[in-house]
Amino acid sequence: MSQRFGEEGRELSYGAYLKVPELLQLQQGLSREHDELLFIVAHQVYELWFKVVLFELEATRDRIDADDVFFARHHLHRVYVIEKLLVE
Repeated sequence: MSQRFGEEGRELSYGAYLKVPELLQLQQGLSREHDELLFIVAHQVYELWFKVVLFELEATRDRIDADDVFFARHHLHRVYVIEKLLVE
């Protein structure tokens, strides 16, 4: 028996899990400029990374509140790596 994911025994594909079709519909430009797609995609990606940064900072706060310095440092390191990626 193979492992099943998703609803009603259907296997969950990469595209379905990440909602790729919906994601690729979010780049709706307002002009016919060639570079607009690049602008939209680049900025949407930054916004997604900022969402992860906030998620990791909240986790850091929660770990500090729980006196769990090891995992607090782990979450802060993720923020550092993401910020490094964003400025390269």
